[in-house]
Parts: sequence; C-alpha cells; structure tokens
Amino acid sequence: MLERILLVVVRALFLHDLRMLRMGSLALTLPHTALVYLTLSQPSISLVMILVQHSTYIISGMTGLVLYSSVLASIPASWMAFTQALLDAASGGPGSPARYVEIWARSYAASSAILYLVHTLNPSEISYTLWRLTQSCSTALSPLLIYRAISGLLSEAFETITTHRLKGVPPWRTLAILIFRSAEVSEMMEEGSYSHISRCRPRPLYSARGLALQALILAIDAVLFIASQHLY
Repeated sequence: MLERILLVVVRALFLHDLRMLRMGSLALTLPHTALVYLTLSQPSISLVMILVQHSTYIISGMTGLVLYSSVLASIPASWMAFTQALLDAASGGPGSPARYVEIWARSYAASSAILYLVHTLNPSEISYTLWRLTQSCSTALSPLLIYRAISGLLSEAFETITTHRLKGVPPWRTLAILIFRSAEVSEMMEEGSYSHISRCRPRPLYSARGLALQALILAIDAVLFIASQHLY
C-alpha cells in the first residue's frame, strides 16, 4: 500500500521532464492559484478553472498528470468530506449529500491549484531570481539541486520499498536506509556544486509557447472570475 501511494506522489509531481509548461513564469501561474482560491465559495467555477488547467497538461504533452494529480488531489478532498460527515454524525445526524460533495469539490480544487504551481515551477527562474537578490551562487543553485534531489530520491524510495517488501525486510530498516541514502545524496550534490559556486551566472529559461499557454489560462480565469461576481 505504501509503495502505491508513493508511486502516485512521484508520478503526480515528477512524471514528465522539462516540457514547455515547466518553462513559464511564476508571475503567470501564481495568479491562477489565487483566483481558484478566491472562487472556492463557488465550487462550480473553481472546478471549471481546474478543468481548463488539466487541458493545458494535455496540450503540453503531460497527459499523465491529469490522472495522477487528480488521484493525489482526491486524497485530501475525500478525507475532508469524510471527516466532516463523521463530525456531523457525532453532533446529531448526517447532513445532505450535496454538502459533502461541495466540501470535496472545494478541497479538490484547492489541492489541484497547488499542484499546478508545482507542475509549472521553473527552477531556472527561481535560481535567477535568488541570484539577483543575493548575488550568491550557492543560494542560486539550491533550487536546481533540490529539484533534482527530491525527484531522484522519491524514485529510489519507491524502488527500495518495493524490493524490501518482496524480500520481507522490516519497514524500520527500509526507513533507515532511505534516511542514510538522503544524507549521502545531499553530500554528493554539495561536493559537486563546489566548482560552480565561484563562477555561476544563472539565467532563466523560458518557452514562448509555455508563456502563451499560461497567459491563456490566466485570461480564462479572469473571465470566469468576473462572470462569477455578476452571477452570484
């Protein structure tokens, strides 16, 4: 069960490589998440925004994210609806099914919007911004190293958990190995970055199509948000 959950997390976050949607700008993706949160009181509008968001995954050749991010976002959404049903039952009786569907929809939209930030995060832009603010190469390189380390460690963790389960290795020993491996990878990346600390000059890498796609989804969000203010 644990390896299946980890597999969903790995694929929901790191299934695809540097596609055009990952070469956009936080200035275009952060407002999308903000608009989704501003419309959570109107779940139907939020879900339409998420549907548009999923369509950008398909256009960008990141179709697998639609499935795995939906599964991952459904986990906290289902938990929120389930716990609310338990609270209602304990306090005098369950509410209407529509109430729990609405709670699920709001939580699902909020989780999906956060995942969109992760899916469209441009490490080169973050590195360049940090370098401009601090003029420190070690600080500027951190986002790139962390991004690579997390994706690699999660993949290794999945393989290790699966192998140890088949061998009957106790979970505590598997956890110990994963912690040791994390420290080892951290040291290796730190040593490998020494030669770049004194002479790095990060620059952002953008895709014109990626920026255009992110601008399009933001424009659709703005139209939906304005329409929601007049309809409700």
